[in-house]
Amino acid sequence: MRKLFLIFAITLVSTSAFADMGTQKYRGALTKCDADQDSRLNTTVSTNDIKRTVLDASNCYVRVGTDVIRNYYSDTYEDTARAFIAYANAIYAASLNAYSGPDECYPECGQMSEVMRMDMTESYIKRYIIDMLDYVDTLDV
Repeated sequence: MRKLFLIFAITLVSTSAFADMGTQKYRGALTKCDADQDSRLNTTVSTNDIKRTVLDASNCYVRVGTDVIRNYYSDTYEDTARAFIAYANAIYAASLNAYSGPDECYPECGQMSEVMRMDMTESYIKRYIIDMLDYVDTLDV
């Protein structure tokens, strides 16, 4: 019971340490990207449609990330935006071998491996943006 109370107290303190520095707008935009993707995935019938939907969600995240950088990193916008886009492209490129090159299926891993690869890429991009927003919320500006 004592440990449970301690964990609760730590959680309460750590979550209250974050101030909303206007980031809710961007968190909402990420949620909208997710909602759009979920609604489209419920109506898609082909693997190509699924791939397009996941890629569109990734592009939505990149747009939100670019807006976050434009708003909160204006002094270093060009360099930070360039690094963010390079990160997104690097994750996308690095994931190719992870999902298309295993000995079990190479060279015919199939389109579902491509969907899984794109989904992994999307989750890394989204996590990066959430980390930026969490950091901005910790700042006392």
